[in-house]
Amino acid sequence: MNVAAVRRWWQRPTAPLLLVAAVKFAIHLATNGVYGFQRDEMYYVISGQHPALGYVDYPPVTPMLAWLNTSIFGISPWTLRLFPALAGAVVVFLAGMCAREMGAGRGIAVLTSLVTLMSPLLLGANWLFQTVTFDQLTWLIAIYLLLRILRTGDARLFLVMGIDVGIGLETKLTILALCLGIVAAVLVSRDLRLLLRTRYPWIGLVIAVALFAPNVAWQIANGFPSLTYIRNHSVDISNGGGMLTFIADFLLYIGPLILPLWIAGIIFLLRNRRFRPMGVLTVVAILLLLPEGKAYYPAPTIPLVLAGGCMAVGRIVSTTRRRRVTGLVVAGAVIQLAVLLPVILPVVPTSSLHTFNLDKLRQDFADTVGWPDLASQVAAVYNRLPVSQRATTSILANNYGEAGAVDIYGSSEHLPRAISPHLTFWYWKPANLDATTLVTVGFNPSDIAFFCGTVTRAGTVVMPDSVVNQEAGTPILICTNLRESINAAWPSLRSFS
Repeated sequence: MNVAAVRRWWQRPTAPLLLVAAVKFAIHLATNGVYGFQRDEMYYVISGQHPALGYVDYPPVTPMLAWLNTSIFGISPWTLRLFPALAGAVVVFLAGMCAREMGAGRGIAVLTSLVTLMSPLLLGANWLFQTVTFDQLTWLIAIYLLLRILRTGDARLFLVMGIDVGIGLETKLTILALCLGIVAAVLVSRDLRLLLRTRYPWIGLVIAVALFAPNVAWQIANGFPSLTYIRNHSVDISNGGGMLTFIADFLLYIGPLILPLWIAGIIFLLRNRRFRPMGVLTVVAILLLLPEGKAYYPAPTIPLVLAGGCMAVGRIVSTTRRRRVTGLVVAGAVIQLAVLLPVILPVVPTSSLHTFNLDKLRQDFADTVGWPDLASQVAAVYNRLPVSQRATTSILANNYGEAGAVDIYGSSEHLPRAISPHLTFWYWKPANLDATTLVTVGFNPSDIAFFCGTVTRAGTVVMPDSVVNQEAGTPILICTNLRESINAAWPSLRSFS
């Protein structure tokens, strides 16, 4: 490519936004291999090996992506994290495009993408293969499409939005809050209400419902397990601090030094008649999730509001003052990133997590440590059993993290695949399992005494580098002389929380 062609490309409005997105992608490529699998990532990988129209705690899109990724690249943390890194880069690009739809020039659009890139929300989430990142992407696509509809009046875009929302519903159910926010936005906007007279919004709605229907069918067939999970999860959220924790975490996701920009953005959206529907959308989504949600649920609205804040900066009349404010925004984002970097990105070696207390400050970091060690320690107990006893011995794990570690790392240790009563693992126990001995991990003796005649403690999980996480110090037990079979005990062990 010659210099003239590069210059022509760079002059395109989207070129600098693509560059910022590429920087975001490169950051994750450089850091995604530092830590091992996080517990949720292993769960998605194993879920992808059990194709279904639904799972207890999430719809099927993320497991499908895990299956696709591991089919192409094999099973490794760095390659698994390519998809969320790419999705996060697209979100950064879309943030700038949202500003463009609001009428931003090149500079303000780039500023929007930059502050979005440096937000604790995105950098802290997009390095992990979880539903969160893919959820963010579907939210941002829908938000961008609604902004474009507002600008162009092209009702046909509701068809694309229907596809996006349908995929979003098959990714994470929290997008329902965005759906209600979109409804509110349409109702408060005369221009959008007029489009309801066309067929396109209604066809878009039918598309979204049709795409969501397979998961609904799975829920009906299995007695709505996700509703049970949501009820249990709501109790856990309330016990974890409720609305006060939500507000504190949401402010952290915005970033303390960028908070003034977010405030300016929400004021800009609500005061501007043209963009007021987007402000209403944001407020509705946040308020719907505030009582019993987690702060990262409505956090995909943050790039939209930051775009509004950058638009407010761009409307400062004085050139000198506008440049000064822009410099302060960028400086604040950079300083904030520098200070928070050790708790946002995996840049500190796992050997130093406990030294710097990062295993307590960021649970996701702690949850990437020790899974091969756990599998090896379970294998040491299992392989000490007589060969004849091992033939009818199963590995029973208390939660999906332990089960995932046994399944992913245990094959080299000659371990059978684990069974677990936790969430969707509960469905994957082989029917009529013939087990006379159980090697358990994560259970206390009192948890399994109702069906285990003899419980012997055979080990304790030890995490490397003294890292403190949920598994550190948990017992490894041998259960024999069963009072009832594991098949009979299985309903009593089920844990959908």
